[in-house]
Amino acid sequence: MDFYIKFTKPYGQFQAVEVNYNQIIKILYRNFLERKATLLQRKPY
Repeated sequence: MDFYIKFTKPYGQFQAVEVNYNQIIKILYRNFLERKATLLQRKPY
């Protein structure tokens, strides 16, 4: 059982990092699109 726990614990940590990374990317992408849309509305063509 210890063998299984020792090898699955790092996988859980990598999965947590992946989830955090995906959340950060989604937030940055959403904010970038909102900011870009706001700037495009302000620019005269």
